[in-house]
Amino acid sequence: MAGRSVGYVSFVDHDIAPLKGNNMLVAFGIVLTIAGAVLTFAIDTQVENVDLAMIGWILMAGGVVSVVAGAIRGASFMSMGKQKFQHERHVSNDGQHVVEETRSS
Repeated sequence: MAGRSVGYVSFVDHDIAPLKGNNMLVAFGIVLTIAGAVLTFAIDTQVENVDLAMIGWILMAGGVVSVVAGAIRGASFMSMGKQKFQHERHVSNDGQHVVEETRSS
């Protein structure tokens, strides 16, 4: 066992959430904004006890908030995507001691 070398394992981990949720959030915001604009500006029908223009403005505001939230999440995802994590595991010659370390770059 004197000639046995120290064990070494190294790999890069890409454990980052996918961008799919951000795309859905932005798409939902666009749909809300369009629906609100149609209710506010294109429909002249009066409905009893319902203000369609106000509902349209509320939908447009929700759509804008959704698009902005998706853009912020997307920007944070893109900045995390450039970061690499390296995990290393060192095992002693006798196999009894293990040292693990994680570094980000």
